[in-house]
Amino acid sequence: ESGARVIVLEKAPKAGGTGALAEGRLTAAGTALQRASGTPADPAGLVKVWLEDQKRSVRGGSAQYPDARRVEDLVNQSAATVEWLTKNVGLQFAADASAVDGIGAYALLPRGVEKSAPAGEAQTAKLLAHAQKAGAKILTGTPVWKLLTDESGRVAGAAASDGVNRFEFRAKAVVLATGGFASDLMKVAERAPRWAAFTDLGAAPKTITGDGLDLARAAGGVEVADSWPVGAGITPAYAPMIPAMLGPKGWAGITLVNDRGERFVKEDLPVIGDALSEQRDAWLLLDSTDYEKANVLMAYFGYDTAVNSNTWEELGRRMGVPAQNLAKTMERYNADAAQGRDTVMGKAPGNLTPLTKAPFYAVRVKPVIGGTLGGVKTDGQWRVLNAAGKPVPGLWAVGEMANRAFYNRVYEPGTGLLIAWTSGRAAGEAAAKAALGR
Repeated sequence: ESGARVIVLEKAPKAGGTGALAEGRLTAAGTALQRASGTPADPAGLVKVWLEDQKRSVRGGSAQYPDARRVEDLVNQSAATVEWLTKNVGLQFAADASAVDGIGAYALLPRGVEKSAPAGEAQTAKLLAHAQKAGAKILTGTPVWKLLTDESGRVAGAAASDGVNRFEFRAKAVVLATGGFASDLMKVAERAPRWAAFTDLGAAPKTITGDGLDLARAAGGVEVADSWPVGAGITPAYAPMIPAMLGPKGWAGITLVNDRGERFVKEDLPVIGDALSEQRDAWLLLDSTDYEKANVLMAYFGYDTAVNSNTWEELGRRMGVPAQNLAKTMERYNADAAQGRDTVMGKAPGNLTPLTKAPFYAVRVKPVIGGTLGGVKTDGQWRVLNAAGKPVPGLWAVGEMANRAFYNRVYEPGTGLLIAWTSGRAAGEAAAKAALGR
């Protein structure tokens, strides 16, 4: 759009990355869609909710995160990002008038996409088509293995290979949009050891292995402190078990306990994978109210997958948790559900599902890595910074390569796409101007 010649070097055989697997929900404020629907649209309100919600981060996060100034700048650009996506790219959204609290009040839901596939797949396809229509050339199956620099140290292109041929692409500006490191066991183990055991369960593409981190550091960039996985959700040992685990309220209505037989998280939070990562073991509890669903679980019985019993005490023994603890936990939970008030975790009354009909079931669950909070240090213009805090000439980073400043150790739903699209648009324009000498 800015008049530069653009080539995209894509590692995977199909472009789209993590964005193509997304649900397509976008968090934004101050948009025309929100104003028209009467939903909250104040950017200052979104900033406040965003920063307040970060206070529930799991333990150990750095006090420097999130960067309130970067969050405010991002939110203030969100309406312009939505306008560009709708008018230039042709994406369709609808304001979520049903969401009345928290980040959800600022959600824009995808429209005009097939229900059979993630909305992100259709969205990234439109973005790719838009780029190609504007003149960009996209080479798939061509991973970059090195950034080129000139005699002054400026990034001046990239070396890549398609498995048969090796190429050197000379350029006056390079934007790293390689995603995070969610699918690289060693990088996860080095940065967040307790998540290493869950790497194979990750929801990110298997090609997302932190290539951009290696490229940026070799060119003088500096990795951020305290990289952290996005705990996108939870999963049992076998995917076919999932429908049997969910009640009328879906994931919001589940009940979880840890290896001590105690509840440990407000289960209707939008992101609970981080809380699971702090536990040695976690179990999802059900009763036999829906016999057909419970019957599905019987095909997967095993002490490391799913167990059942007619009493909570016996179920606890089969789970390997303190039996009396579990019985007390569920006695209190069911009492709370009966009176419509969660006195332990504060779950919304409508999401309290009593579990009173034996036999009772327990399914072992683990957290799912959906992406990472990390990347390299960047400034407000998404330029990669060196050890002295100065921009590395000719190099920008976007998306998961530059998202750490916006979070502590908890992810806000719908903000990943906001960061990706806002940073990509801004860095692309800045890189184009630099390449054209403007």
